[in-house]
Amino acid sequence: MSLQLMKYRMNNRGDTARDEMIRDGQNLLKEELEHDSSYSPTLLFYPYDYNKGSDGECANLRIYNRKKDSTYGEVQNFVSTYDNPIKKGMYFHDTKDDTYWIATESYNVNDIQFEGKMAKCIYTLRWQDSDGNIIERKAVTCDQTKYSNGQTGNSTIMVADNQYGLLVPIDEVTKNLKREMRFPFDFDDIDNPDIYRLSNRKINLDEGIIQLSFSFDAFNSMTDKKVTLDDGKQVWICDYSSSTSSISSTEEMLVSIVGSDTLRINRTKTWTVEFKGKGENNVEVDNWKWNIKADFDMSELVMQESGLNIKITAQDDDSLVDESFLLQILSGDGTVLAEKQIDIVDGF
Repeated sequence: MSLQLMKYRMNNRGDTARDEMIRDGQNLLKEELEHDSSYSPTLLFYPYDYNKGSDGECANLRIYNRKKDSTYGEVQNFVSTYDNPIKKGMYFHDTKDDTYWIATESYNVNDIQFEGKMAKCIYTLRWQDSDGNIIERKAVTCDQTKYSNGQTGNSTIMVADNQYGLLVPIDEVTKNLKREMRFPFDFDDIDNPDIYRLSNRKINLDEGIIQLSFSFDAFNSMTDKKVTLDDGKQVWICDYSSSTSSISSTEEMLVSIVGSDTLRINRTKTWTVEFKGKGENNVEVDNWKWNIKADFDMSELVMQESGLNIKITAQDDDSLVDESFLLQILSGDGTVLAEKQIDIVDGF
């Protein structure tokens, strides 16, 4: 732009020379953005609703300098126009190679453009919420040698080899992830996956991301289940509770087992099944039954059924301490309508 033209614009708009140069820089990038070989028409925004993500509009970014990174595995740089600000924690899906990315850095460069980095997601974190929904978030793995697991042993911070570190954006569900929650970190088609529990959370509120640390845990065949998702894919979910909703011939029902999560040795406790229809009204169901699923000798339990209630007593046998069983409600065809894990504890 000539000096004469710049002065003319400044006189008419009341702007400074810097304002004119910034405006020209913004306009030039907009006009030339798609003409550069680094422009990526296949990179889409990937917004999440409550439980899963989906493809959005083209992100309109220039992508360059894709490389291996010692912390995040694989990263690449981006440039966006000033009117398309990229925030840390945003998800992207590149349909060219079916890869998913999270923006880990983003900076306003002289009010002309945004530049930053994004890291490749290589893991999908899945869990079940209190309403029975399966939640998933793509995650970036990160080097755990740089982080503690949030636990201490003999007053010494422990950094174990058998740890995982993940990076996920902060949103309405990830901010509610709690320590001690358990997750599978393994292939979906094996019988006994490796299980890890969430041991630490490092929240970067100003960066929009959470650093999660996981420590190795044990597989529980009673509660860790392979679940079929809506798309037909089978995945492992830790501490899974089968759906509490069952469709009868006339209406939708909510089936739940009400009672304690523990049973003391040589004590009797009562559990009650509730069948509720629309409007939380109790409904009558004829074709159902109680069932218990356990890995130990069932003769150690004494059961007495009475209508909607069942009383269970654990025999006075110390070998039962720390054992657990599933108390279930089955339909006439054997479908599990509801289940509850009961842990057997010392009678004191």
